[in-house]
Amino acid sequence: MCHHHAPPTRGEQSGQLREGGECAWYALDISAGTTQASLDFSWEEVNDSLSCTLIGPGGTIFRFTDSDDEVMDARVRISVTSHAGIIPPGRWYCAISGESIRKNVCYSLIWYEYQVQKE
Repeated sequence: MCHHHAPPTRGEQSGQLREGGECAWYALDISAGTTQASLDFSWEEVNDSLSCTLIGPGGTIFRFTDSDDEVMDARVRISVTSHAGIIPPGRWYCAISGESIRKNVCYSLIWYEYQVQKE
């Protein structure tokens, strides 16, 4: 039995957060059989503190900030995997919010979905 990853499905969103603590919401549809979802979230200015919250179909919440990948570089790279091997499929929600923003901040959110193909 050989497992290999199919090429990832890629989704990309970009936008702008205004100062004043608003959130931007995105819906991410995870297909059945997905084994890993990776998030690459980046923004312009390292002094701006942005965070990204993922909410799974079962209400599971993951919250990520710049320091979670141990590098303060206005970029967060995170992978979500599951002990069961398969991530809950369905609609996930992703909220982008800013804690300390002095002006409008442009950001980009890139989403990769990996599936293992069984042979």
